[in-house]
Amino acid sequence: MNVLFVVTARFPTTKAYGVTTYETMKALSTLGHEAEIISLRNLHESQKSRSVDGEIQVETNLVFSKKFTQFHFNMLRFKMFKLATKLDRRRIDLVWLREPPLALLAFLLIKTAVIVIEIHQKPTYLNKKIINILIKQKRVVICPIKSSLGQDFRSAKGNMVPAPMAVNYKYLLEGSKRTVSDKGLFNKVLYIGNISNPHQEECFLYFLRNTRLLAARPEIESIIILGVSKDWFKEKSLDYYLKNPKFRVLGHVSHSEIPNLLEPGMIGVLSYYDNDYFRDTFPIKAVEYAALKVPIIASDTEAHRELFDPSCVKYFDMSVDNLDLSESVLEMIQNSAELEAQAKRAFNWARNFTYENRASAIIDEVKQRLAR
Repeated sequence: MNVLFVVTARFPTTKAYGVTTYETMKALSTLGHEAEIISLRNLHESQKSRSVDGEIQVETNLVFSKKFTQFHFNMLRFKMFKLATKLDRRRIDLVWLREPPLALLAFLLIKTAVIVIEIHQKPTYLNKKIINILIKQKRVVICPIKSSLGQDFRSAKGNMVPAPMAVNYKYLLEGSKRTVSDKGLFNKVLYIGNISNPHQEECFLYFLRNTRLLAARPEIESIIILGVSKDWFKEKSLDYYLKNPKFRVLGHVSHSEIPNLLEPGMIGVLSYYDNDYFRDTFPIKAVEYAALKVPIIASDTEAHRELFDPSCVKYFDMSVDNLDLSESVLEMIQNSAELEAQAKRAFNWARNFTYENRASAIIDEVKQRLAR
C-alpha cells in the first residue's frame, strides 16, 4: 500500500507529532508498505516528497516571525497540498494527515485514496463541522489519539479507529531485560520536556520549585533534566540549578538517545496542570517511561486518569504553590517493592502501544475500505 503523509510542520523533528509521524512511517515500512511525506521542511525540494529511509537535508526558505500570520500558514497548507496532488494520484492508496481542511481537499481531489485524519486535540467549531461531513464517507477514517477526542463523533463510530501515541519496539526490548532499580534504590528523579510556550514553562517551574526540596534530601542522588538548555536557566537567573551538583541539566538530546539516558532507579515525572491547554495530553514519554520500567509519578488530571491504568502510576496534587510532588516522591521511594511492582505493571501496559500496532489497526481498516 502506498501511503502519503501531509504534515504542516517541520520534519523530521524531535517534537511529539514529528516523532510519532516518523515512527509510524517506519512501522509502515516494516509492515511492507511504502510511506512518503510532504512537510514544511521538504516543501521546496525538487523531489517534492521523500521516503522514510531517505535523508531530508534541504531546509525550507520560510522565515518565521511575529508577522507570520494564520493567513500565511493557510497559504502554505494550500501550497503543500498542491504539491501532493501533482504526485501520481493513481498510486496513492492512503493520505494520512492531521488537519481537517487538508483532509477535505484530499477527499475531493484524490478520489481513489482513503483519507485518515488523526485527531490530537478537541476540534475547533469549523474543524468539527468538516469532520462531521467527512466521517459519513466510507473513504474517510477518523483516528483520535484518545477516546475522549472521539466523543463528538459517536454517531459514526464505525468510521473511527483509535490511534494512541506509541513507543518504539526497541524500548520494550530494552525494558524487558532491565532490573527495575539499581540495588533496590529509587534515588533519581527524571524530567523530560520542553518550555516552548508559557504553559509548559509554568509546569517546569513547578517541577523546579519542588526539586529544590528533593535536592536537599540525602535519599535523592540526582535530578536529571532533559529538553531544557542551560542557557534558559541563565536567562531566568536560576543559576542555583546549574551549580548544585545534584542537578544534571542535559539540555536538548536526540530522541534516539533517550533509552540510553533512562537508567534503572529513576522515577519519571509527568507534571501538567489540569487546565484546558493540557486537557488532551497524551505524552509519548508516558509510554516510553513505562516501556523502560521507569516508575511514573503524574499530576492528578483528567487527561492522565484517562490515559493510565491506575495500578501503573502514582498521582500527586499539582496545585500552583504546593510541594506535593516532592512530598509524594519521598513517600513513594520508601516502598521499593511496590515501585518495582508498579514499574512491571506499567511495562505490561506499554506493550500494547507499539507503532506497529498503531499502523496495523489503521491499515487493516483502510484495506477493508479499498476492498468495498
